[in-house]
Amino acid sequence: MRFLIVFTFLSLIACTHRPEKIGKTTKREKETNAIPIRMDKNHLIASVLINDTLEADFVLDTGSPTALLFDSAFVVRKGLLKMDTNLRENPARWMSYVQGKDQLENAPIRFKLGSISDTSNYSQIINLHRIIGSKAQGIIGMEFIKKYIMEVDYEKHSMTFHKSLSSTKDIAFDTIKIYSRDKQEQSFWLKVTFDPGERLLPFTEECMLDLGTGSDFIYLPTRIVKKYNLLDMSGLIPIEPDDKIVTKETISGFSTRISSLAWGHLSVDTPKVILYTSPKGITASYALIGNYIFKRYKRVYFDFKGWGIYIPKATIR
Repeated sequence: MRFLIVFTFLSLIACTHRPEKIGKTTKREKETNAIPIRMDKNHLIASVLINDTLEADFVLDTGSPTALLFDSAFVVRKGLLKMDTNLRENPARWMSYVQGKDQLENAPIRFKLGSISDTSNYSQIINLHRIIGSKAQGIIGMEFIKKYIMEVDYEKHSMTFHKSLSSTKDIAFDTIKIYSRDKQEQSFWLKVTFDPGERLLPFTEECMLDLGTGSDFIYLPTRIVKKYNLLDMSGLIPIEPDDKIVTKETISGFSTRISSLAWGHLSVDTPKVILYTSPKGITASYALIGNYIFKRYKRVYFDFKGWGIYIPKATIR
Protein backbone atom coordinates (compact mmCIF):
# COMPACT_ATOMS: atom_id res chain seq x y z
CA MET A 1 0.00 0.00 0.00
CA ARG A 2 1.45 3.27 -1.13
CA PHE A 3 1.21 5.07 2.21
CA LEU A 4 3.49 2.49 3.87
CA ILE A 5 6.40 2.22 1.50
CA VAL A 6 8.38 4.92 3.30
CA PHE A 7 9.14 2.29 5.98
CA THR A 8 10.71 -0.19 3.58
CA PHE A 9 13.82 1.56 2.34
CA LEU A 10 16.53 0.33 4.68
CA SER A 11 20.06 -0.77 3.80
CA LEU A 12 19.59 -0.78 0.03
CA ILE A 13 21.72 -3.57 -1.44
CA ALA A 14 21.41 -5.09 -4.89
CA CYS A 15 22.05 -8.84 -5.24
CA THR A 16 20.92 -11.85 -7.27
CA HIS A 17 18.95 -14.96 -6.37
CA ARG A 18 18.07 -17.99 -8.52
CA PRO A 19 14.41 -19.05 -8.42
CA GLU A 20 13.76 -22.67 -7.56
CA LYS A 21 12.10 -24.96 -10.09
CA ILE A 22 8.37 -24.88 -9.65
CA GLY A 23 5.56 -27.17 -10.65
CA LYS A 24 1.93 -27.94 -10.13
CA THR A 25 0.55 -27.71 -6.61
CA THR A 26 -0.52 -31.02 -5.12
CA LYS A 27 -4.21 -31.59 -4.39
CA ARG A 28 -3.52 -32.03 -0.69
CA GLU A 29 -1.63 -28.74 -0.49
CA LYS A 30 -4.54 -26.89 -2.09
CA GLU A 31 -7.05 -28.50 0.25
CA THR A 32 -5.17 -27.54 3.40
CA ASN A 33 -3.96 -24.03 2.51
CA ALA A 34 -6.50 -22.51 0.08
CA ILE A 35 -7.95 -19.34 1.62
CA PRO A 36 -11.11 -17.59 0.40
CA ILE A 37 -10.54 -13.95 -0.45
CA ARG A 38 -12.64 -11.09 -1.69
CA MET A 39 -11.50 -8.25 -3.89
CA ASP A 40 -12.58 -4.72 -3.06
CA LYS A 41 -11.22 -2.08 -5.45
CA ASN A 42 -8.27 -4.38 -6.19
CA HIS A 43 -7.48 -4.98 -2.53
CA LEU A 44 -7.03 -8.65 -1.59
CA ILE A 45 -8.96 -9.18 1.65
CA ALA A 46 -9.00 -12.31 3.80
CA SER A 47 -10.44 -13.28 7.17
CA VAL A 48 -7.83 -13.54 9.95
CA LEU A 49 -8.20 -15.01 13.44
CA ILE A 50 -6.49 -12.90 16.11
CA ASN A 51 -5.41 -14.41 19.45
CA ASP A 52 -7.58 -17.50 18.80
CA THR A 53 -10.86 -15.63 19.40
CA LEU A 54 -11.16 -12.43 17.36
CA GLU A 55 -11.99 -12.64 13.65
CA ALA A 56 -11.34 -9.64 11.38
CA ASP A 57 -10.75 -8.75 7.74
CA PHE A 58 -7.19 -7.94 6.65
CA VAL A 59 -5.73 -6.59 3.42
CA LEU A 60 -2.79 -8.57 2.00
CA ASP A 61 -0.20 -5.90 1.27
CA THR A 62 3.30 -6.41 -0.17
CA GLY A 63 3.94 -2.68 0.32
CA SER A 64 3.82 -2.97 4.11
CA PRO A 65 6.96 -4.31 5.82
CA THR A 66 5.51 -5.53 9.12
CA ALA A 67 3.56 -8.74 9.69
CA LEU A 68 0.52 -7.01 11.17
CA LEU A 69 -0.88 -3.49 11.10
CA PHE A 70 -4.09 -2.58 12.93
CA ASP A 71 -6.66 0.16 12.58
CA SER A 72 -6.44 2.33 15.70
CA ALA A 73 -10.20 2.43 16.38
CA PHE A 74 -10.39 -1.36 16.01
CA VAL A 75 -7.56 -1.82 18.52
CA VAL A 76 -9.38 0.26 21.13
CA ARG A 77 -12.82 -1.21 20.42
CA LYS A 78 -11.62 -4.81 20.76
CA GLY A 79 -9.40 -4.22 23.78
CA LEU A 80 -6.10 -5.07 22.07
CA LEU A 81 -4.62 -1.98 23.69
CA LYS A 82 -5.44 -1.15 27.32
CA MET A 83 -7.05 2.25 27.76
CA ASP A 84 -5.09 4.81 29.76
CA THR A 85 -7.41 5.97 32.56
CA ASN A 86 -5.98 9.50 32.38
CA LEU A 87 -7.18 9.75 28.76
CA ARG A 88 -10.51 7.95 29.15
CA GLU A 89 -12.54 11.17 29.33
CA ASN A 90 -10.93 12.69 26.24
CA PRO A 91 -11.66 10.48 23.20
CA ALA A 92 -9.83 12.71 20.72
CA ARG A 93 -6.69 12.80 22.85
CA TRP A 94 -6.94 9.06 23.48
CA MET A 95 -7.17 8.27 19.76
CA SER A 96 -4.17 10.52 19.11
CA TYR A 97 -2.28 8.61 21.80
CA VAL A 98 -3.20 5.25 20.26
CA GLN A 99 -2.08 6.28 16.78
CA GLY A 100 1.24 7.41 18.22
CA LYS A 101 2.01 3.97 19.61
CA ASP A 102 4.57 1.96 17.68
CA GLN A 103 3.28 -1.42 18.80
CA LEU A 104 0.57 -3.09 20.83
CA GLU A 105 1.21 -3.12 24.56
CA ASN A 106 0.20 -6.75 24.92
CA ALA A 107 2.31 -8.05 22.01
CA PRO A 108 3.05 -10.69 20.79
CA ILE A 109 -0.13 -11.14 18.76
CA ARG A 110 -1.07 -14.60 17.52
CA PHE A 111 -2.87 -14.78 14.19
CA LYS A 112 -4.15 -17.45 11.85
CA LEU A 113 -4.73 -17.12 8.12
CA GLY A 114 -6.44 -20.21 6.74
CA SER A 115 -4.50 -23.17 8.14
CA ILE A 116 -1.33 -21.13 8.75
CA SER A 117 -0.59 -19.85 12.26
CA ASP A 118 2.03 -17.26 13.11
CA THR A 119 2.98 -14.72 15.77
CA SER A 120 3.77 -11.04 15.36
CA ASN A 121 6.02 -9.48 17.99
CA TYR A 122 5.64 -6.02 16.49
CA SER A 123 2.32 -4.66 15.27
CA GLN A 124 1.85 -1.13 13.98
CA ILE A 125 -1.22 1.05 14.58
CA ILE A 126 -2.57 3.73 12.25
CA ASN A 127 -5.89 5.32 11.39
CA LEU A 128 -6.55 2.78 8.66
CA HIS A 129 -10.26 3.60 8.46
CA ARG A 130 -9.44 7.08 7.18
CA ILE A 131 -7.47 5.56 4.32
CA ILE A 132 -9.50 2.56 3.15
CA GLY A 133 -12.80 2.92 5.02
CA SER A 134 -14.48 -0.01 6.75
CA LYS A 135 -13.47 -2.72 4.26
CA ALA A 136 -10.78 -4.11 6.60
CA GLN A 137 -9.53 -3.75 10.16
CA GLY A 138 -5.88 -4.47 9.48
CA ILE A 139 -3.09 -5.32 7.08
CA ILE A 140 -0.90 -8.40 6.72
CA GLY A 141 2.47 -7.37 5.33
CA MET A 142 5.75 -8.67 4.02
CA GLU A 143 7.19 -10.02 7.27
CA PHE A 144 4.61 -12.79 6.92
CA ILE A 145 4.05 -12.95 3.14
CA LYS A 146 7.71 -13.28 2.14
CA LYS A 147 8.01 -16.61 3.96
CA TYR A 148 5.90 -18.27 1.28
CA ILE A 149 5.17 -18.55 -2.40
CA MET A 150 1.81 -16.84 -2.63
CA GLU A 151 -0.62 -18.13 -5.26
CA VAL A 152 -3.48 -15.75 -6.03
CA ASP A 153 -6.36 -17.10 -8.09
CA TYR A 154 -8.09 -13.90 -9.15
CA GLU A 155 -10.79 -15.79 -11.02
CA LYS A 156 -11.79 -18.15 -8.19
CA HIS A 157 -11.15 -15.57 -5.44
CA SER A 158 -8.77 -17.74 -3.45
CA MET A 159 -5.20 -17.60 -2.18
CA THR A 160 -2.75 -20.36 -1.28
CA PHE A 161 0.55 -20.03 0.58
CA HIS A 162 3.10 -22.63 -0.52
CA LYS A 163 6.43 -23.54 1.04
CA SER A 164 7.40 -25.06 -2.30
CA LEU A 165 5.75 -25.89 -5.60
CA SER A 166 6.87 -29.46 -6.16
CA SER A 167 4.58 -31.79 -8.10
CA THR A 168 4.46 -34.76 -10.42
CA LYS A 169 3.41 -32.74 -13.44
CA ASP A 170 5.00 -29.47 -14.53
CA ILE A 171 3.08 -26.39 -15.60
CA ALA A 172 4.45 -24.13 -18.32
CA PHE A 173 5.11 -20.69 -16.83
CA ASP A 174 6.11 -17.27 -18.01
CA THR A 175 8.45 -15.74 -15.46
CA ILE A 176 8.84 -12.13 -14.39
CA LYS A 177 11.99 -11.48 -12.38
CA ILE A 178 11.69 -9.52 -9.15
CA TYR A 179 14.36 -8.41 -6.71
CA SER A 180 14.80 -6.80 -3.32
CA ARG A 181 17.01 -3.81 -2.60
CA ASP A 182 17.16 -4.18 1.18
CA LYS A 183 18.74 -6.79 3.41
CA GLN A 184 15.48 -7.51 5.21
CA GLU A 185 13.69 -8.19 1.89
CA GLN A 186 10.78 -6.01 2.98
CA SER A 187 10.04 -4.71 -0.51
CA PHE A 188 10.33 -6.16 -4.00
CA TRP A 189 10.81 -4.53 -7.38
CA LEU A 190 10.55 -5.35 -11.07
CA LYS A 191 11.67 -3.68 -14.29
CA VAL A 192 8.82 -2.47 -16.49
CA THR A 193 9.00 -0.93 -19.97
CA PHE A 194 6.42 1.78 -20.60
CA ASP A 195 5.38 3.00 -24.04
CA PRO A 196 3.54 6.32 -23.61
CA GLY A 197 2.67 6.61 -27.29
CA GLU A 198 1.98 10.03 -28.82
CA ARG A 199 5.52 10.18 -30.26
CA LEU A 200 7.10 9.92 -26.81
CA LEU A 201 9.89 7.36 -26.54
CA PRO A 202 9.45 4.10 -24.57
CA PHE A 203 11.39 3.89 -21.30
CA THR A 204 12.23 1.27 -18.68
CA GLU A 205 11.98 1.95 -14.96
CA GLU A 206 11.71 -0.12 -11.80
CA CYS A 207 8.36 -0.40 -10.05
CA MET A 208 7.64 -1.50 -6.54
CA LEU A 209 5.48 -4.63 -6.36
CA ASP A 210 2.68 -3.29 -4.17
CA LEU A 211 -0.39 -5.52 -3.98
CA GLY A 212 -1.84 -3.10 -1.45
CA THR A 213 -2.62 -0.48 -4.09
CA GLY A 214 -6.37 -0.71 -4.47
CA SER A 215 -7.07 1.49 -7.47
CA ASP A 216 -7.34 0.85 -11.21
CA PHE A 217 -4.08 2.60 -11.99
CA ILE A 218 -0.32 2.23 -12.13
CA TYR A 219 1.40 5.03 -10.23
CA LEU A 220 4.23 6.94 -11.91
CA PRO A 221 6.04 9.42 -9.64
CA THR A 222 6.97 13.02 -10.32
CA ARG A 223 10.57 11.99 -10.94
CA ILE A 224 9.61 9.76 -13.90
CA VAL A 225 6.96 12.16 -15.19
CA LYS A 226 9.55 14.93 -15.46
CA LYS A 227 12.34 12.71 -16.78
CA TYR A 228 10.32 11.50 -19.77
CA ASN A 229 8.18 14.61 -20.38
CA LEU A 230 4.96 12.71 -19.76
CA LEU A 231 2.96 15.88 -19.22
CA ASP A 232 3.29 16.43 -22.96
CA MET A 233 0.67 13.71 -23.43
CA SER A 234 -2.83 14.75 -24.45
CA GLY A 235 -6.05 13.95 -22.61
CA LEU A 236 -4.66 14.43 -19.09
CA ILE A 237 -7.36 14.53 -16.40
CA PRO A 238 -6.51 16.27 -13.09
CA ILE A 239 -6.84 13.94 -10.10
CA GLU A 240 -8.84 14.80 -6.99
CA PRO A 241 -6.86 16.03 -3.97
CA ASP A 242 -5.81 13.00 -1.92
CA ASP A 243 -5.34 13.28 1.84
CA LYS A 244 -5.64 9.58 2.60
CA ILE A 245 -1.99 8.78 3.12
CA VAL A 246 -0.04 8.70 6.35
CA THR A 247 2.76 10.96 5.17
CA LYS A 248 0.29 13.87 4.73
CA GLU A 249 2.18 15.06 1.67
CA THR A 250 0.52 17.33 -0.89
CA ILE A 251 -0.78 15.15 -3.72
CA SER A 252 -1.25 16.41 -7.27
CA GLY A 253 -1.21 14.89 -10.74
CA PHE A 254 -3.18 13.60 -13.70
CA SER A 255 -4.75 10.36 -14.89
CA THR A 256 -4.48 9.05 -18.45
CA ARG A 257 -3.79 5.94 -20.50
CA ILE A 258 -0.51 4.99 -22.11
CA SER A 259 -0.03 2.85 -25.20
CA SER A 260 1.34 -0.24 -23.41
CA LEU A 261 3.63 -1.67 -20.77
CA ALA A 262 5.80 -4.78 -20.92
CA TRP A 263 7.93 -7.07 -18.77
CA GLY A 264 9.96 -9.61 -20.66
CA HIS A 265 7.81 -10.73 -23.60
CA LEU A 266 4.53 -10.14 -21.73
CA SER A 267 2.65 -6.92 -22.38
CA VAL A 268 -0.53 -5.05 -21.44
CA ASP A 269 -2.22 -2.65 -23.86
CA THR A 270 -3.54 0.79 -22.89
CA PRO A 271 -3.22 0.56 -19.08
CA LYS A 272 -4.40 3.46 -16.96
CA VAL A 273 -1.75 5.45 -15.09
CA ILE A 274 -1.52 8.27 -12.57
CA LEU A 275 1.12 10.84 -13.45
CA TYR A 276 2.06 12.48 -10.18
CA THR A 277 3.31 16.07 -10.01
CA SER A 278 3.68 16.23 -6.23
CA PRO A 279 6.70 18.35 -5.26
CA LYS A 280 8.07 15.85 -2.72
CA GLY A 281 7.29 12.70 -0.79
CA ILE A 282 6.49 9.12 -1.77
CA THR A 283 4.44 10.06 -4.82
CA ALA A 284 7.32 12.14 -6.14
CA SER A 285 9.78 9.25 -6.00
CA TYR A 286 8.45 5.70 -6.44
CA ALA A 287 6.50 3.87 -9.14
CA LEU A 288 3.95 1.29 -7.92
CA ILE A 289 2.27 -1.62 -9.68
CA GLY A 290 -0.33 -3.97 -8.17
CA ASN A 291 -3.41 -6.14 -8.63
CA TYR A 292 -4.87 -3.87 -11.30
CA ILE A 293 -2.37 -5.42 -13.72
CA PHE A 294 -1.84 -8.90 -12.26
CA LYS A 295 -5.53 -9.82 -12.06
CA ARG A 296 -5.57 -9.86 -15.87
CA TYR A 297 -3.62 -13.13 -15.73
CA LYS A 298 -6.30 -14.94 -13.65
CA ARG A 299 -3.75 -16.91 -11.56
CA VAL A 300 -0.32 -15.70 -10.44
CA TYR A 301 2.41 -17.11 -8.17
CA PHE A 302 4.41 -14.50 -6.25
CA ASP A 303 7.66 -16.16 -5.16
CA PHE A 304 9.42 -13.97 -2.61
CA LYS A 305 11.76 -16.84 -1.70
CA GLY A 306 12.93 -17.42 -5.27
CA TRP A 307 12.57 -13.84 -6.53
CA GLY A 308 10.13 -14.44 -9.34
CA ILE A 309 6.53 -14.03 -10.45
CA TYR A 310 5.19 -17.07 -12.29
CA ILE A 311 2.19 -16.89 -14.61
CA PRO A 312 0.78 -20.14 -16.07
CA LYS A 313 0.88 -19.80 -19.84
CA ALA A 314 -2.65 -21.18 -20.09
CA THR A 315 -4.01 -18.21 -18.12
CA ILE A 316 -2.41 -15.47 -20.21
CA ARG A 317 -5.02 -13.50 -22.10
